[in-house]
Amino acid sequence: MVLAGKSGGRGIFRVTADGEVLTKVKADDYSNLDQAPVSSGWIPVYLGTVQGLRFRDVDLDPEIPRDGIAVWPGFPFNHGETWSVGDDASLTWKWKDYAFESAFGHPELVDRYKTYRPNGGRIYLTETGHVWGNIDPDTVSTGRGPEIQQAVANWKETAEKEGNAATLRLVNRRLVATSQTDDPSDGLLPIHLGHLSHFDNGTVPRPVVDDQTYFKLVGQYEQVY
Repeated sequence: MVLAGKSGGRGIFRVTADGEVLTKVKADDYSNLDQAPVSSGWIPVYLGTVQGLRFRDVDLDPEIPRDGIAVWPGFPFNHGETWSVGDDASLTWKWKDYAFESAFGHPELVDRYKTYRPNGGRIYLTETGHVWGNIDPDTVSTGRGPEIQQAVANWKETAEKEGNAATLRLVNRRLVATSQTDDPSDGLLPIHLGHLSHFDNGTVPRPVVDDQTYFKLVGQYEQVY
């Protein structure tokens, strides 16, 4: 971070679904300004790659569901690249009024998501390639209700047996946050749908940024989106 121009080696960074570490550096501190997409504000900078992040009480690289699904035990907020699954089976990355489709097709990944949420919505891709999304048990695809119930029962039994208070607390907070009544019983479940390596030959989504005004606007913020 220091070598990249971050004062004191501290600041905001983001890890992509392919393990790439990105940050932003003030234009005045960036040595290769002539190669940057903008010449003022905050410059996006690539730092390298990581194999994953570890936290003591939260499993960010859980076992991949082999049959069906599981409750997502990792961070249920601000974790993973956020993509939108459209009605036309497209995968789009959005920020403010900007929307950029992936350079590749992802029919298997989209189909997997729509198996449980047919109307589309947001999907999250973590730095280790895991795929999770919010599922409404009341509107889940026909015939998938028992599978959701079993996944919840398995997760709760395991968490309570292992004394894993962190995952119990995090999932409950996600349910409350996605409920219109602040009641966890009618919130959206964070569901682990699988791993990118299992879909579309492991193709990682990449947005095609074809509007240069995006860089100028996003360069006003240190936050890496």
